[in-house]
Amino acid sequence: MRCPPRLGRAGGLAGHNNGTIAYSTSRVLDVRAGNNASVGGLVGVNLGQGMILASGSTSRAQGGAYSNVGGVAGENAGTINTGMAWGSVAGGNYSNLGGIAGVNHANAKIEHSTASGPVIGAYNCSVNGSYCYTSTGATLGGLAGVNFGAINYSIAASKIDYR
Repeated sequence: MRCPPRLGRAGGLAGHNNGTIAYSTSRVLDVRAGNNASVGGLVGVNLGQGMILASGSTSRAQGGAYSNVGGVAGENAGTINTGMAWGSVAGGNYSNLGGIAGVNHANAKIEHSTASGPVIGAYNCSVNGSYCYTSTGATLGGLAGVNFGAINYSIAASKIDYR
C-alpha cells in the first residue's frame, strides 16, 4: 500500500508540526478539508522531528476523497505520546481513517494514547450524524487507519463504522 503526500493540511492547532506540542487541547468544533488532504483534530501532519506530548482533541475531523484523517494527526511521521482523541473522524472515498492517526509512517511512534471518538467511513456527515454519504475503499482503524511504524501501550475504545 502506498501513501502519497497530501496536498492540503488542516489541524485544530497546526496544519503541520515539526516541533513540540505539549499539554495542549483543540476544542475547535470542526476541522475539515477537501480531497487529497491530511486532517487531524490537533495537527494535519506531525513531521519526523515532531513531538506531540500529553495533548488531545475534541474536534470532529473530516476529509474528502483520498485523504488521511485522524483524531490527533492526519499523518504521523514523528512521535505521539499520551495523545487523546475524543472527537469523530470521517473521510471520503479511498481515505485512511484512524482514531489517533490516519497513517502512522515508518519510524513513527504512537505510545500511551487513547482514542474514544467514532471512526466513520463516510463523508459530508451532518452535525448529529443522522445522514452521511458512504465512502468506498476507505481503510479504518481504532488507532491508525494504516500503520507502518510502532503503536505501543495504547487503547482504542471507539466505534468503527463503515457505512
